[in-house]
Amino acid sequence: MKPIRNRFQPKNEFSWSLSRLSLFNYCQKAYYFHYYASWEGWLDDATTFQKHIYRLKQIKTEKEWIDELILESLAKAIKKEIESNIQSIKSYCFRRAYAELTSLQNKEFLKDPKKLSLFSYYYDKESVLSIQNRVSERMNEIFEVLAYHKLYHLLNKKFLDFVSVNELLKFNLGQIPIWCKPSFIYHEAEEIIIENFRFNDFRNDLTWPLSSAISLMFCLRTLLRQNKKLQPKTIFIYSKNLLPVYATLNITETAEIILNSAQLMLSRLTTEGEAVDINFPACSKKEKCRECNFKEACAAGS
Repeated sequence: MKPIRNRFQPKNEFSWSLSRLSLFNYCQKAYYFHYYASWEGWLDDATTFQKHIYRLKQIKTEKEWIDELILESLAKAIKKEIESNIQSIKSYCFRRAYAELTSLQNKEFLKDPKKLSLFSYYYDKESVLSIQNRVSERMNEIFEVLAYHKLYHLLNKKFLDFVSVNELLKFNLGQIPIWCKPSFIYHEAEEIIIENFRFNDFRNDLTWPLSSAISLMFCLRTLLRQNKKLQPKTIFIYSKNLLPVYATLNITETAEIILNSAQLMLSRLTTEGEAVDINFPACSKKEKCRECNFKEACAAGS
């Protein structure tokens, strides 16, 4: 007999995020798989299909994984869970990376989809050793930049000065729940700094102005009572350089992008708010299919 599902299981209700918009624009079929077909795939009594799609949803690129590890390590130092110096942060980051690569080598993701699964391993069949060498090289490059710039403005601050440390945040725009994840939000004299780290070349990054504006919108709705100036700041770390950019997209334009894209996403649902496979067309570009987590389950990717 199958176990009875918890009746307090959360509903798959619509919300908006930049990552959700990016995937919708990339491929609506992939968007359907990620946000709807995978729903409840974590449950023991989920269908085989749900579990499979949920496992594919968890696959990460090496870059995504490295970025997460570094921001997690910086957050640990800010919270004083590890020593707040670059060498300690680097050591922690490498230990986490090697532990997760061991999990990958043992294919633990097949039993627990929350365990690390990398695209280069799952689809490209690369060895863990070759992945480890690339990851080590990339993390060493980033920590070389961080060590050179020392990041005193972050690591020497009191934890109580931080509003958010690499946390998923939520606010509402009208009736639409909006999610964002600024790297760090903290008090600095008469300002509140909204800092986003980007581990890539700003010239190849088209979403950072929108990402910065969304974080600013969160602060405008939650932190104005602090009576301080809100200062958005994006830090690009690439090619052994660190580039801070004090700019963001216009807030009015940002709200229009959110509302218009949300309306388009919602238009793909039925009148009852259900997601049906045929309402989400597959991408016709094979180069996108080759890079898609769901190509194993999608007819367009075969």
